[in-house]
Amino acid sequence: MTTDEKTSTEHMVLIYPYPTDPVEPTGDVFEVHDATGRVVVSDTEVRDHPEVPLTLVQRDAVVRRLGYVRTGPWSEEAGGQAQAPVR
Repeated sequence: MTTDEKTSTEHMVLIYPYPTDPVEPTGDVFEVHDATGRVVVSDTEVRDHPEVPLTLVQRDAVVRRLGYVRTGPWSEEAGGQAQAPVR
């Protein structure tokens, strides 16, 4: 990954429950996508409890661990998914 890729504001982080069974997800997958939709980096964070989603602080910690910083608000979507712009 180049420096330009990591500093671009056109990246988005997407989060979705894993496994995809909405009744008992045990974690959340984090994927950073570039402007073309290509996955640049991904990781999974285990939830403290399957019924309790990650907090905003926990989400931001995972984003930082991936080498990015959130630059806008989280947009919550159906199915426990969320996304936010990152650089």
